[in-house]
Amino acid sequence: MVIETKARSLRPALLAAVLVLTACAGQGPQRQAGASAASAAATSGNPDELAGNALQALADGDPQRALAAIARANLIAPKRPDLAWLHARVCMLTPACEPEPVETRFRQLAADNGAVWLGPLARAQSRHDRRVEDQILEEMSRSQRFDLYWTSLVWRLSTARNARAPQAGTPSADPQALTHALDKTTETLSSAVVPAFKPLNTACALDRIQDEATRTRCERIAQAMQRSDTTLVEGIGISIAQRLATPASPGAVVLEERASTLSYRSQAAGAVVRSQVERDKFSAQMIELMKKLPREQDVSVAILRWAGQPLLPDQ
Repeated sequence: MVIETKARSLRPALLAAVLVLTACAGQGPQRQAGASAASAAATSGNPDELAGNALQALADGDPQRALAAIARANLIAPKRPDLAWLHARVCMLTPACEPEPVETRFRQLAADNGAVWLGPLARAQSRHDRRVEDQILEEMSRSQRFDLYWTSLVWRLSTARNARAPQAGTPSADPQALTHALDKTTETLSSAVVPAFKPLNTACALDRIQDEATRTRCERIAQAMQRSDTTLVEGIGISIAQRLATPASPGAVVLEERASTLSYRSQAAGAVVRSQVERDKFSAQMIELMKKLPREQDVSVAILRWAGQPLLPDQ
């Protein structure tokens, strides 16, 4: 579930929000347990279990095993854009993986999602190819949204991870197994996703937006990012828009208010989550919310309404 962030130091706050969101501050599974789970991925027929194992293998420093697991998940469920997105990310982080075929399939599944261009943008920057970078930014600027399928991935992968845990009542059962599954899924997913946006932030940096064409593209991209299904991306979109806005203008004031609201909701919803005594019961309720609400930001709002908290800061 998601929470929203504060305005000025937006990027660090948003990263914290992403980690807090599903989070409940329990201890995650130990590294050895993660490795053994990932090694079981080769025989699994559950795409969500395979995707979770891929993220864990990536966190354990074994990108080849991660790639094998996420590739199999996509073979089993070839029409899911959320798994295609993860496949593209794991491929980008795996030496010798050729990302173009994976990204092409992702674009076919989610043509209006600007996230499909993050990999090509990163490679253009690594080659210092400004001509191609500009072409990619132009394609991104035509996007309708920048979705990461966050709530869907979190609840699906957490549920699959929890299903492998010892059943309640057995000697080794964890009384907060679902909460720990949410924690670990959020942690590993954040680690894979957050770095993907660094090239875009660079492409729309202050020195770049002095060019009028780049400025126009970045304005459109920032608008699409603010329609994201994820707090992190909406926050980065606001941050880019703030960079482009005239200081103290009406538009800049609106963006400042948006950033403050996003930050407040994220942090306040996180505080509600952490305050719960029956953590696993609340984690189960959060998963039900995520199933119904594809936007992480809406999950935060639902939590605040349930807790009787204001939806705006300083109310």
